[in-house]
Amino acid sequence: MTSPVDFSKTLQDLEAARAGDASAAEELWDRYWEKLVPAVHIRMDPEMRDRVQTVDVVQSVFLEAVREAEQRSFASEAQFRAWLNALVGEKVRRHKEMAEEKGGEAPDLSGTILEEFSQLDSMEVALGRLSPEERELIVMRYFEDLDDSEIADKLGAPQEEAARRVQRAVASLAREMDA
Repeated sequence: MTSPVDFSKTLQDLEAARAGDASAAEELWDRYWEKLVPAVHIRMDPEMRDRVQTVDVVQSVFLEAVREAEQRSFASEAQFRAWLNALVGEKVRRHKEMAEEKGGEAPDLSGTILEEFSQLDSMEVALGRLSPEERELIVMRYFEDLDDSEIADKLGAPQEEAARRVQRAVASLAREMDA
């Protein structure tokens, strides 16, 4: 993992990357790819992971984030990461729709980066065994950093119920990772 960086540096790098500074874009990539990979991976079901490389979606999200960041303002690192996670959710949803439209074929993603993420192997298998709702609860809690109240709002459920559902999803993930 990379060490924490002052969020103002991220904002400077975003601006520089938009202006075409390749080294600033590379610094952003180095800072955020480890955060984006699990966020993408956890949202993709096993069938989709067979058709689409996780890193392709990560790269696509990253490029979209750099392009669209100028139109946004961020007060904090948490707000920026929540926006990145929203982009991840939208990108994965679009890839699923494109695959369905093409009869299950993988969408053509330009700029494929071929890398192995072996540290995610056991998590990938375990996440693939979870229900879509459990995966989404894990995303909300650990990748979007939402608290019980915010998750409850998204689910339209009481806060106590949201907390119980998150706990069950985490327990399911732990059981699957031990399997």
